[in-house]
Amino acid sequence: MTWEEAVRASGLTVNELDRRLRRRRMFWRTGFWLMMIPVLLLCGMALAATALPAITLIRILACLLLMSAIAALCASKTLIVSYRLWQLNERRVSEDEQGTFPDYLQARHGWKQATWLAITHRQY
Repeated sequence: MTWEEAVRASGLTVNELDRRLRRRRMFWRTGFWLMMIPVLLLCGMALAATALPAITLIRILACLLLMSAIAALCASKTLIVSYRLWQLNERRVSEDEQGTFPDYLQARHGWKQATWLAITHRQY
C-alpha cells in the first residue's frame, strides 16, 4: 500500500490525520508524565525514609512498579503515534517507500533517541 492509498483508506484528509495523531500523542505524553513525576517523588521519599516498616516498603515498591508499568505503556503508545506521524509527514508507508518501523528507528538513531524524542519533542 502506498502513502496515497493509506491516506485515502483512512477516509480523512492529511490535516485531519495530523491533528488527530498529535492530539493522541499529547494524551499519551501527558499520561506518561503524570505517572513518572509521582514515581520520582515516591522514589525520593522511599530512599529518604530509613525507618519504615517492611509492609510499607512493600506497598511503596508495588506502587512504584505499577506506576512505572503504566508510564512505560504510555511511552510505548507515544512512540507508536510518533511513528505514525513520521509516516504521515514523510509520506512513507510501505517497505518500498522506506516507511517501516526499523526505518523510523534508523532515522531517529535508535530506540533510546526515538523514545526520548517521542515523549519530549513537538516534532513528529
